Amino acid sequence: MTTYSDIDDIKALIGFTLDENSRPTLLNAAKIQGQAYRLINGYIGKARTPDDNLKAVETDLVVAAILAIHNKKAYPMRLTEEHMVILDDYMDEEELVSSEDIYYGYD
Repeated sequence: MTTYSDIDDIKALIGFTLDENSRPTLLNAAKIQGQAYRLINGYIGKARTPDDNLKAVETDLVVAAILAIHNKKAYPMRLTEEHMVILDDYMDEEELVSSEDIYYGYD
């Protein structure tokens, strides 16, 4: 599966061992990572070449979700204002156009 973040970085940030017996499991963590990847791509329009900004946002989303699940709390995965600023800056640097900026009407 393609992702921006590295599972080893995520494991280092969560403070417990992530394996097949943990809550969430390593497989669940990979699925969460894929969900974060799709959320980011939905915001910026499509998959991009990984860079530090995309990696940081995805890692933050995945770590927050894993910790919430581990602590038996609900965690709706959402981009924060800080995440959106980082992604907007990324889109500006890459000269990308957000799908929200496209006009679909007739002149």
